[in-house]
Amino acid sequence: GGAAVTAITTKFISASGEVASYGDNIDKMSQKMGLSASAYQEWDAVMQHSGTSMETMKASMKTLATAAETGKDAFDQLGISQEELANMSQEQLFEATISALQNVDDETQRTYLAGQLLGRGATELGALLNTSAEDTQAMRDRVRELGGVMSDDAVKASAAFQDQLQDMQTSFSGLSRNMLSEFLPDLTTVMGGLTEIFSGNSDKGLGMISEGINQLADNILQSLPEIVNVGLEIITALGDAIIQNLPTLLQLGIEDL
Repeated sequence: GGAAVTAITTKFISASGEVASYGDNIDKMSQKMGLSASAYQEWDAVMQHSGTSMETMKASMKTLATAAETGKDAFDQLGISQEELANMSQEQLFEATISALQNVDDETQRTYLAGQLLGRGATELGALLNTSAEDTQAMRDRVRELGGVMSDDAVKASAAFQDQLQDMQTSFSGLSRNMLSEFLPDLTTVMGGLTEIFSGNSDKGLGMISEGINQLADNILQSLPEIVNVGLEIITALGDAIIQNLPTLLQLGIEDL
């Protein structure tokens, strides 16, 4: 039982970290591109089917937004009016643009219009633009049916997990720096002693080293209770959590075996 709990806990923590990192990336990238988390995932899956990814479209999304603001003639050629553009979100603008480009039969004209509206990133969309808008929507629907889209709540939870993890790491780094900084004067004395020895002042150097090491030992002993106390609190908290959830963890272990 103990081995099962340990294995499951380790696997759970590792998997949770990977999922949180994945979801956090979705949260950040979707916001940068002006898409919902769901739409970003759907489009990323479609892009991967076409040999690229949504991350390659970051610059293109900015180019597209600028084109909509300045009123590119390319939109008129695609049948998208300025009035329609004014009422579109970034997500709707991207979807309408891709769909309209897919409906252009002339490949040369399609490539030109795509370059006008999406910039250099348009070259990544060759395979996608050669498919139909209906096929693209079918791919998006299929991704959702297969469970390939994390819910908005799950994405937000992932982002919150990563933020908390970063806060914890910052706190731990600060604690470590503050604690170790107390030892710096003692270490400085030791290094000064070594410098004196290298300079030929052995007696003075040995005295400084002895003084520094003694002070360092005293400071470590003074800090030891605090270090032990923090460690015990962490171990106790983890132990209580495992004990409270032991029946569930054991059941999972049995099912996993």
